[in-house]
Amino acid sequence: MARQERRTRTGGRIGVIQLSDPSGQYEAVAFSEILEQNRTLLEPGSCVLLTVQTQEREDGLSLRINGVEPLSNLANGKTSCTIFLAAEGSLPAISRLIADPGQCHVNFVAISANGRSDHETLVSLNDRRTVSPSVVAAIKSMAGVIDVKLTRGAAGLP
Repeated sequence: MARQERRTRTGGRIGVIQLSDPSGQYEAVAFSEILEQNRTLLEPGSCVLLTVQTQEREDGLSLRINGVEPLSNLANGKTSCTIFLAAEGSLPAISRLIADPGQCHVNFVAISANGRSDHETLVSLNDRRTVSPSVVAAIKSMAGVIDVKLTRGAAGLP
């Protein structure tokens, strides 16, 4: 949402970064090395994945940024997307969204309930697709989709 830079007593720079996600707004501190390495990623409007160190204080939780990565990297590295479905009606629309070849392993978990128990069926696509955070958000909003998990650094479900 916003970034302010300040000088420290020793002459270094510190960034006070105001962030938001669906759960609320936060403030985090980026010390000089992290700020210098990631200044362009810490611009208002950027979508990033942060690695933070937390410390509980009297006035609440403080966040110190230890790493910054653009969310777009999730679609360019070793990623896995698992789509949990309650109904198959959304499959044609999902297929159009993930039609482009890419680096993401895609799994579908179809969950069906018969009067006595729930059944899950796993289907994994043989080829990898392009799945960005915006595609995940679009899929999550579809009728019949229970959840979508995008994970990085793992092959996902077998």
